[in-house]
Amino acid sequence: MTSAMQPSELRERRFSASFEPIPKPVFALAALSAAAVGAGFYDKFLTGVQHDEGIWLILLGLFGVGAAAWRLGLGAPDLLLGDAGIAVDRADEVERIPWFELKSVTRSGDSLHLVGDSRRITLPITAHRVGVAQLLSELRSRPITLTERLPELSGPIPDCPVLLAQPVRGLQITGRRCAASHLPIRLERDARLCPRCAQLYLVGELPVNCTTCQTPLRQEPAAT
Repeated sequence: MTSAMQPSELRERRFSASFEPIPKPVFALAALSAAAVGAGFYDKFLTGVQHDEGIWLILLGLFGVGAAAWRLGLGAPDLLLGDAGIAVDRADEVERIPWFELKSVTRSGDSLHLVGDSRRITLPITAHRVGVAQLLSELRSRPITLTERLPELSGPIPDCPVLLAQPVRGLQITGRRCAASHLPIRLERDARLCPRCAQLYLVGELPVNCTTCQTPLRQEPAAT
């Protein structure tokens, strides 16, 4: 009997970006930036006089609009949380950090930075407040060792909606190596994953306990 999971058994929940009422400072930034773009366009193209200030106003305004859009989470990718780890779905690509590869989770302003062995993911907290709260809760319940203390979220946290778990997509398994034997995994059906940290193993090399988090993966043969 084993508690290790087959790739087809993996599930995850999807958190889409939510747009709360616009904070006044962000609204003011967006309004001033739009005004700067308009003023710069008028000065550069409609006055009949070529001023260098116009192009700088346009660039400054576009930068401000971009900053406001980031603060609001416009265009923020969906956040995926589940058996396989943390991922963001950018429509054309799923970027994923398995739980066992996660090294640090830090906060800088409105951004949450997740660093893995070979990948970094940055999430806008305002747009993903529910998802980020669920992520931090998941991290506290899993046997994961991080280099820094987990950040805290201030203020009220919206209730998490009931989300149906969906099959994990875009998980790269073939070509990776078994954590126990270091042999390559050539077929997805031969892979097994730890249910707590998502570490990868070959089914024929499955240890009794996960080599990363010590979660039981199978029963030892009974003594005869």
